[in-house]
Amino acid sequence: MRKLLSGFLLSFCIIIFTYTATNGQKVGIHDLGKLKVIYQDNGWNTLEFYGGLPSFTYPNGFYQREMLQIWQNVFVAKQWTNAEGETENMPYWTPTKNHPGFGQGISVVTYKRFEPPTIIVNGMDITQPFIGKVDPNIKSDVYGEWIWKTLDVFGLKSRHQTWTYTNQNHDDYILIRQDIMFTGDYDADDEQDAPDQTIELAWYDGFAPDISEEAAKSLPSRTGWGSGHTWVDWDSYNNYMDTDEWPLLVQGRDRNDLLISYSYNDDDIEFKAPKGYTESQVTKYYDSRGVPDPKTGMFLGATYAGLAIFHADKSASDTNDDINQPKSLAWQEHGDYWGKIWRGELWNFVTDSNNRPGPMWEYEGFPHNEMNIGNMFMIQGVGPYNLGIGDDFTSVYAIGAGSIHEDLCYTEGQKWYNWYWDRPGEQLDDAGKNALIAQGKDSLFVNLNNAYWSYSKNYDIPDPLPAPDIEVAGGPDQIEIKWGYPGGTDNRSFKDPDTGVDDFDKWRLYRKKGAFDVDAITDVGAYYPYELIGTFDKGTTSFIDNTAQRGVNYHYCVTAVDDGTQNTSGIFPGQKLESSYYANRTKLNAVAFKPGLNSSDDVVIVPNPYSISTGWGNMLNWPGAPNEIRFMNLPAYCTLKIYTATGDIIKTIPHTSGSGDEAWTNLRTDSNQYPASGVYILVVDDAKDLNKETLAKKIYKFVIVR
Repeated sequence: MRKLLSGFLLSFCIIIFTYTATNGQKVGIHDLGKLKVIYQDNGWNTLEFYGGLPSFTYPNGFYQREMLQIWQNVFVAKQWTNAEGETENMPYWTPTKNHPGFGQGISVVTYKRFEPPTIIVNGMDITQPFIGKVDPNIKSDVYGEWIWKTLDVFGLKSRHQTWTYTNQNHDDYILIRQDIMFTGDYDADDEQDAPDQTIELAWYDGFAPDISEEAAKSLPSRTGWGSGHTWVDWDSYNNYMDTDEWPLLVQGRDRNDLLISYSYNDDDIEFKAPKGYTESQVTKYYDSRGVPDPKTGMFLGATYAGLAIFHADKSASDTNDDINQPKSLAWQEHGDYWGKIWRGELWNFVTDSNNRPGPMWEYEGFPHNEMNIGNMFMIQGVGPYNLGIGDDFTSVYAIGAGSIHEDLCYTEGQKWYNWYWDRPGEQLDDAGKNALIAQGKDSLFVNLNNAYWSYSKNYDIPDPLPAPDIEVAGGPDQIEIKWGYPGGTDNRSFKDPDTGVDDFDKWRLYRKKGAFDVDAITDVGAYYPYELIGTFDKGTTSFIDNTAQRGVNYHYCVTAVDDGTQNTSGIFPGQKLESSYYANRTKLNAVAFKPGLNSSDDVVIVPNPYSISTGWGNMLNWPGAPNEIRFMNLPAYCTLKIYTATGDIIKTIPHTSGSGDEAWTNLRTDSNQYPASGVYILVVDDAKDLNKETLAKKIYKFVIVR
């Protein structure tokens, strides 16, 4: 059956009119799960756009875990005739530099099921902006529609529909349905340019993750993304997994197995010693699989990323699933892609079902860790399809990630650190490290199995409750947290999104010490995850945290947990579901402070001396804010003036909060310079107590060492 072009274009026009007129989005963002995905409107997703906007972050909430190099489509046809009547043999389109064609964005819109929660810290509204629409009737927690077309070649229009979830069994992947139509419109207007014709078209989804940015910066000779040691391979779910323990969840369909392409970080023999060291300074070879941080042992590159196709139309007139797709399961080094090297002509590279090579080191005949490579594309080729003007076909696939748990990356990483540097304590050698990290493949395969199950449920799975609003305020020797839904306990948010039954069970309150992101560089080597500090019934919507350390930065989030009674059709029926762990994290820090004193005689400067060691920062400084000096036991109101030993004033800090604490943040002078090593004078001037009575001026000394 040929689909009617007019009807299909009408639906596109409705989408375009609605979305571009009301949203003006250039990117779509799925940010409520453990996998954070960003895509842009023209079909070209890479760290190079929008100032390096990351397209794929895992795990969400960790420092610099962005890991996508490129995610794109490539189309190839046997023949195509352009508007001038010229027939081109084997034309192809890809939206990247050095290749023919560009993409033109038509529209992007993001829907969320719930209004984003209000987030207030210290009286400041820091609610995350949301450019999109709220629709309680969508099937997932975040849903996106994304439309673009090819320029210069073919005239194809692609519509993506995307689903992500906060359900804890389903927040590691994004489901994608892609409809591709041959319109013949390959310039900036909306009119058909190519003459009526039938083309034989194939395409592949190219996905090229790198190791995370933080991991890349921790490897020798690396300053960031772009030259990583990331391998690509593929496997069958049923071949790899123990299907007695982890069976394929979808039964009774013709597609009774999943072909999964995946990437992971492996050792590189080039890196014989950790970054910052030479071979002569270490006693052991540095096996870089998983990128253990040489300063802490933390495994920075433990993630496996992958994709799997769940459906591909048999033809433009037959929407039944063609279980022989994908055809090729190839890999391609970045250098070959930019150099247009396809190991044979591109058509066969995409459509040949024999194009399923083993890992690159087997193909090239080298030991796996002796190959200097760039990053790798994983490729799943689909087609060919015979398309006339107005014909379209559909594919459904998922992109996901998996890893050992982040806490294991830290605790087992510490054991590796003890082993590598011959320190006392529990130890984990390279063989144990590599075996542990390899479990990330199991995690990825389980997550993509769950994604296939979600697709089989028509994208509609059991859903958690929404995350509540949150308000946090630092106070005297405590931090106060308030939360809840607007309208109190009668709010509809307590009701299951699918059944409308009130299935609320409890609130959970989490706290993080130090920086906002876990494993942030400003936590100077410490691992401070978000930790559960309390559970509360429906009627309890506030908490006084009097265990917060004075002067230390803290961040909080609150989740809602249901009782599981409405989860009758999930992978684990009866399992309690928890709202998004990422929706209401307080990005701005809150600090417990001491009330201002009625004296200026007892000021303490911390740390004193302030010392910056080379390369790694000051381990004794404040978590999340290592470049700070704190002034404590201050009078309620005063002006802090800092002078050099020769009497030059370099910094003035008004202290107007009424607290006993103040910080010199970022250690910059009023002229935006870093202070040199030396002795400095603090003058506590214009001091007043809580009643605004004048107090004596006082002078203190402190030392900065660089």
